[in-house]
Amino acid sequence: MKKQNAFTLIEFLVVIAIIAILAAILFPVFAKVREKARQTSCASNTKQLGLAFMQYIQDNDESLPVRLEDQANPNSTNNTGWAGRIYPYVKSAGLYHCPDDTGTGTVSYMINSSFPLGFLNQASWNAPASTVMLIETDSGVLPKYDITTPLETSSPRMYLDVSGPDPNFGTVKSAAGPLGRRPFNAAWHKDLVGRHTDSSNFLFLDGHVKSLRGSQVSSGYPNSSAHCNQDNTPAVAGCGGAPSAASTDGTFPDGSTPAATTSPA
Repeated sequence: MKKQNAFTLIEFLVVIAIIAILAAILFPVFAKVREKARQTSCASNTKQLGLAFMQYIQDNDESLPVRLEDQANPNSTNNTGWAGRIYPYVKSAGLYHCPDDTGTGTVSYMINSSFPLGFLNQASWNAPASTVMLIETDSGVLPKYDITTPLETSSPRMYLDVSGPDPNFGTVKSAAGPLGRRPFNAAWHKDLVGRHTDSSNFLFLDGHVKSLRGSQVSSGYPNSSAHCNQDNTPAVAGCGGAPSAASTDGTFPDGSTPAATTSPA
């Protein structure tokens, strides 16, 4: 009688165990590779937006695509409309959306609206290589809006000196984590850290893009209760006291130097 070769139950279980071990080792690696690809894609999108900003500035008397009336009245229900203003240089709505953005809105980035009126012109920029222009945000559950027209008024902006978005945008939240080591506020921040492996992409005034942790970026203002509580709406417990943003000498309280700032001064 001819003998048949076959796996024994033990051999079969050993093979399954080896496969399971390899999967447990490799799946996290694959996940990190996929996330790195999404982060790179986001950085590429942000870089393209940066080039569009630079082209807009050159074609518009070295001025940023920010509405003066909104800067004069930060509590205005209108927005800067920056996305629509640079669209002729972008010509692709897809570049405004980060692959890691879980929201349903159109734009995954918010403009730094802490610029005073006199800072809108390129000639007045003090440190463009270290001053943040765009910050990542989660687009929330807002309906998609048309950014193909300069008249659009819904492109997200930052709320003055805090690290959350303008309150007029409701469900939109910062995807960079709290800036300047401010307290986490669930009403303003999507997560404790940035959405790309604890960091996020920042676009600077000179057009370059860099991945940083939110804690490395100074909000440019002291961590007073008036600032970090967003005018107490909502309040953040334990806020106030020693500043967690850059102090007047340009360092954090522990003596470390911020990698970037949102303050134009």
